[in-house]
Amino acid sequence: MRGSATVFGTPRILSVVALVAGTLAAANDPARFVLAETITAMKDSADFNYLYTGEDLTDTADWTPPSSGDRGTVVSGTTILDYTCYSNWYTWNHAANFDVAKGWTVELSVKVMSPTNGSAAFGVIAGDGSSPNYYFLAFHSDAIRTTINSRQVVVMTDDFTDVFHTVRIAQPTSGEASIWVDNVYAGSYAGMDFTYRRLLFGRVGGDIVEGGRTQIEYIRADTTGAFAPVPEPSVFTLLAVGIFGLLWTRFRFA
Repeated sequence: MRGSATVFGTPRILSVVALVAGTLAAANDPARFVLAETITAMKDSADFNYLYTGEDLTDTADWTPPSSGDRGTVVSGTTILDYTCYSNWYTWNHAANFDVAKGWTVELSVKVMSPTNGSAAFGVIAGDGSSPNYYFLAFHSDAIRTTINSRQVVVMTDDFTDVFHTVRIAQPTSGEASIWVDNVYAGSYAGMDFTYRRLLFGRVGGDIVEGGRTQIEYIRADTTGAFAPVPEPSVFTLLAVGIFGLLWTRFRFA
């Protein structure tokens, strides 16, 4: 009887709220708990075998800059590249290491600066050259889109002008590639019809407007496999707090 008056008291309510919040967060974020198809391995992009800050893109032999137009400038006091697309793009010189027999992963952190009218400001092409394992992403102020069989498909809608957003593409050794935006699973895609083994960024497609401006925090690549993002601790913390609270109140008021 000691616990009967506190079954719905503050400790129990807080525990239930925490447990429900954690469960809802997990349900709305399948990248954390339900990995896409064959991609079961997880890896933080900081542990990828190729790491580039925005500043690195302009001063390393690993990247070939645009043959004309803007190469970007580093934002003062940071390693962020402020880049404007014109008629060309940056080319990664190690893309020959992309191999669907191993799987591969690319992650970048980007913020769209202009235009803010929904036009595409920036594009990325990544792939191992064996169609359909070649992927084109266009960054708009309000969405990220891809092209499948000459048809535009929305990957994720959001305000991509507010903060830096991370986008990850992972191609496993079998099955379709998966895309995450800010660690949230956005879907698996196939049917891309590009035919080159490359990693490019800039004005890489006809729908990328000339003069589109973005800021690039980093680009990272891993040629050893396809990896999902590592779950953020916050979701696990909510679940743990909820479960612990329920167990604590059960034994305390039993």
